[in-house]
Amino acid sequence: MKKTIFMMLCAGLLVAGAPGCDDDDDDDILGEEVFESDLRVIHAGIGEPQVDVYLNNTLTIEALDYGESSGYEIVPADVYVIEVTPAGNTDPVVALEEHVLEPGGETTLFVMGTEADFRPVVVVGSLDPAAQRAFVRFVHAAPDAPAVDVGTGSGALVFGGVSFGEVTDYIELEPGGYVFVITQTGNPESVTIFEEAEIEAGNVYSFAVLGTLTPGDGYDLMGRVYVDNDGGDAFADLIPEMPQ
Repeated sequence: MKKTIFMMLCAGLLVAGAPGCDDDDDDDILGEEVFESDLRVIHAGIGEPQVDVYLNNTLTIEALDYGESSGYEIVPADVYVIEVTPAGNTDPVVALEEHVLEPGGETTLFVMGTEADFRPVVVVGSLDPAAQRAFVRFVHAAPDAPAVDVGTGSGALVFGGVSFGEVTDYIELEPGGYVFVITQTGNPESVTIFEEAEIEAGNVYSFAVLGTLTPGDGYDLMGRVYVDNDGGDAFADLIPEMPQ
């Protein structure tokens, strides 16, 4: 509406013979951040130690290691071809055609799967942190693992029936230490218990299960808790106990 009113005023002044209006003035009023977008890539794909990320053929994120987050890159809001390639190679393993990065938006692109079947999983937006609360979502990025339920050491179910490639909505948790317990959906006797994770007030988290169930393939099953607020590049590892 502000833009429309500005244009109408300019048109009226021009008809009256007044000096022309500079549209850049309106950009200054609105602020440059309105025309920017945040993009973060988390590399959870099995078989590529490092990846590069291109936006419209421009290298934007370079040599992102497996399991790591690039942190938020500030880019102009626009429509992009987003390509993820092996580091140093321009042949994409994941491509998103005409993907819109909205003004003021926060986009996380998870690269998941294996070399035979990499897939992009895109999540737009994250919650604003709350001073006395923490928010957590679950990311199933282990390609050969079945659908799972996620509970806590106290027995409470926090996420249910999450399949590979899914990212849940956030839930609110009281700050404190949590032991996350993962079971195959429908088979509560198949259990993986992760070491305690400290969930702090004022943070927003993505708890991801990475790796595979295949012994000796170099990608051991693990948990990683990414911090979604601030720069978006911080994380902590959770080592699982042996399945019971």
